[in-house]
Amino acid sequence: MNQTEKIYRILLSELENGKYPVGSRFPSEYDLSDRFRVNKDTVNRAVLRLVERGLLRRGKRGSGTSVVRDQLFPKGRIAYVGKINRYTMEIMDGIQNCAWSRGYACEILSPPENQLQRMLDMITVDGIITAQYGIIRPRDGVETVYIDCDLPEDSPLNRVNCDNYEAGTLMMREILKRGHRNIAVFCAMRRFLSRNCPYQQRIQAFHAEMRAAGIHDCLERTFSAVPDSPDDIARCLKRMMEQYPDLTLIAADSDFTVQLLWNIAGRSGIRLPALTGFGNITDLPCATVDQQQRRLGEYAARCLLDRLERPDAVKTPIREKLNVSLLRTEMIPVVG
Repeated sequence: MNQTEKIYRILLSELENGKYPVGSRFPSEYDLSDRFRVNKDTVNRAVLRLVERGLLRRGKRGSGTSVVRDQLFPKGRIAYVGKINRYTMEIMDGIQNCAWSRGYACEILSPPENQLQRMLDMITVDGIITAQYGIIRPRDGVETVYIDCDLPEDSPLNRVNCDNYEAGTLMMREILKRGHRNIAVFCAMRRFLSRNCPYQQRIQAFHAEMRAAGIHDCLERTFSAVPDSPDDIARCLKRMMEQYPDLTLIAADSDFTVQLLWNIAGRSGIRLPALTGFGNITDLPCATVDQQQRRLGEYAARCLLDRLERPDAVKTPIREKLNVSLLRTEMIPVVG
């Protein structure tokens, strides 16, 4: 964040907190230059932004600058940049609720992936919350928070995730507790991110619990397909059923994957074993994970706005994990 932006946000916060009441005289740019230890041009640009937004009025030469409003709407603008689908709709609702309650406007942007960078280079916002686009490259100085994105623990990027490893652990324990050992894992989101990227936290948790239960060929039992390619999913599903004809359960990486498997199996006449999902966005009879997407969006927006409103605070990467819970575990049949 450059000096002009930093000073602007500090002065804006002071106005909103009543430090300079309506009708009072605002500090001169000379005084502000001394206070912030910057040149007058830098202060001038910050004050000009407050004037342009209708909070201050500059009088005739020598008469100074006065406060005409102490509240601004919007205080600033943030954006959700990501996919729009049944999973992210509640995330967006949570982001908007938090933004509006704190006086910020929120834009919803979901460009085609081949237009994503062009859009990021063009938009002017104070901060971005993103989901399902992978790592993005916003303009310099734009605070960005990733939602439900698997990143290395030491990554400097801000993220607010569900505790997907814990959720995967709990789901696989429920599966194993009901006697399932002839299990396969079906993963579409991995190929969505990158063909060669590591398995998601939830899949890593599946594998850890399967190995602990003596299922040491869990990698061979994990199948990856392209999510937007019904033909690829159909081929992958057929290969899975031929390789493991006596499957009792498929643990899927998302409810989207569950729905795709269900639809393709129905069209192909394939009889599916029991299914489990992730995300609580399907009406199919299967166990799933409630990731509380609205809460996820609200929390990510709160973290972002806290950073925007405290430009002087020491900033460490946001690394938050929210608790999740299992739903409809009674849909996992008991075997053996």
